Amino acid sequence: MSRPLKNNANYFSHDNDMRNDPKIKALRNKFSFTGYVIYNMLLETLTAADYFKFQLSDLNYELLACDFDCDVQLLKDIVNYCVVLELFSLTITNELECFRLRERFNSLLSK
Repeated sequence: MSRPLKNNANYFSHDNDMRNDPKIKALRNKFSFTGYVIYNMLLETLTAADYFKFQLSDLNYELLACDFDCDVQLLKDIVNYCVVLELFSLTITNELECFRLRERFNSLLSK
């Protein structure tokens, strides 16, 4: 019996020097450790999402903010700044995605 098709992952690798990436330093400078934590929580969310994309509707912002224990506006500000830094991108249908994350999982998706 073959393994069922999967469009997401159970984990993602976390580089031991992620905090020293210039884009992450900019995020930490603007939002302190809160920005770093929320960025990683968003990576976890994307890893669990089908095709590593997550729809950012008003309701989903509310649900994520509740899950992340933060204010909705702070979450939106961090997401928008991550898009400016090109850590994340938004599709025309307002789906959040991360090119680096997707690149790491291309082999998983192609199997």
